[in-house]
Amino acid sequence: METTEKKFYNVPECARFLECSDKTIRRLIEEKKLLAHDIGAGNRRVYRIPVEELERFLKNTANSK
Repeated sequence: METTEKKFYNVPECARFLECSDKTIRRLIEEKKLLAHDIGAGNRRVYRIPVEELERFLKNTANSK
Protein backbone atom coordinates (compact mmCIF):
# COMPACT_ATOMS: atom_id res chain seq x y z
CA MET A 1 0.00 0.00 0.00
CA GLU A 2 1.50 3.30 -1.08
CA THR A 3 0.42 6.71 0.11
CA THR A 4 1.34 10.19 -1.03
CA GLU A 5 0.57 11.66 2.39
CA LYS A 6 3.64 13.12 4.06
CA LYS A 7 4.61 11.43 7.33
CA PHE A 8 7.75 13.40 8.25
CA TYR A 9 9.20 16.88 7.82
CA ASN A 10 12.87 17.70 7.63
CA VAL A 11 14.25 20.73 9.48
CA PRO A 12 13.98 23.25 6.59
CA GLU A 13 10.40 22.18 5.79
CA CYS A 14 9.42 22.47 9.44
CA ALA A 15 11.06 25.90 9.67
CA ARG A 16 9.18 27.15 6.59
CA PHE A 17 5.92 25.80 7.98
CA LEU A 18 6.45 27.53 11.37
CA GLU A 19 7.96 30.63 9.72
CA CYS A 20 11.17 30.49 11.74
CA SER A 21 14.80 29.58 11.14
CA ASP A 22 16.38 26.15 10.87
CA LYS A 23 18.40 27.08 13.93
CA THR A 24 15.21 27.61 15.96
CA ILE A 25 13.89 24.18 14.96
CA ARG A 26 17.20 22.55 15.91
CA ARG A 27 17.15 24.37 19.28
CA LEU A 28 13.60 23.17 19.96
CA ILE A 29 14.70 19.61 19.16
CA GLU A 30 17.80 19.84 21.38
CA GLU A 31 15.65 21.23 24.23
CA LYS A 32 13.23 18.31 23.66
CA LYS A 33 10.33 20.70 23.07
CA LEU A 34 9.92 19.24 19.60
CA LEU A 35 10.55 15.52 19.26
CA ALA A 36 12.40 14.25 16.21
CA HIS A 37 14.21 11.18 14.90
CA ASP A 38 17.95 11.63 14.39
CA ILE A 39 18.82 9.70 11.25
CA GLY A 40 22.30 11.20 10.85
CA ALA A 41 25.54 9.27 10.83
CA GLY A 42 28.17 9.93 13.49
CA ASN A 43 28.30 13.55 14.63
CA ARG A 44 26.13 14.76 11.77
CA ARG A 45 22.58 15.53 12.91
CA VAL A 46 19.88 14.87 10.34
CA TYR A 47 16.41 15.11 11.84
CA ARG A 48 12.98 13.99 10.70
CA ILE A 49 9.98 15.40 12.56
CA PRO A 50 6.82 13.26 12.44
CA VAL A 51 3.69 15.10 11.25
CA GLU A 52 1.91 14.05 14.46
CA GLU A 53 4.68 15.60 16.57
CA LEU A 54 4.45 18.90 14.73
CA GLU A 55 0.68 18.88 15.28
CA ARG A 56 1.21 18.16 19.01
CA PHE A 57 3.74 20.97 19.27
CA LEU A 58 1.39 23.45 17.58
CA LYS A 59 -1.54 22.40 19.77
CA ASN A 60 0.51 22.73 22.98
CA THR A 61 1.93 26.07 21.88
CA ALA A 62 -1.55 27.42 21.11
CA ASN A 63 -2.89 26.18 24.47
CA SER A 64 -0.09 27.81 26.44
CA LYS A 65 -0.96 31.34 25.28
